[in-house]
Amino acid sequence: MTLKQLKISYADLLLQIEATSSRKEGLQLIRQADKILTAIHLMEEKLLLPPSWQEILGER
Repeated sequence: MTLKQLKISYADLLLQIEATSSRKEGLQLIRQADKILTAIHLMEEKLLLPPSWQEILGER
């Protein structure tokens, strides 16, 4: 998934969480949203960080 797709999925899950009346279903949606948010943060971090020396030189 691309970063944009992840953000759209996260937004959709937030709307579902708000609309749900079941506590159990809400908790499941929150867990899914948390996993997606973690993936978003990792992708954004990877995009912002400069390459490491190992990536520049290639692992030997």
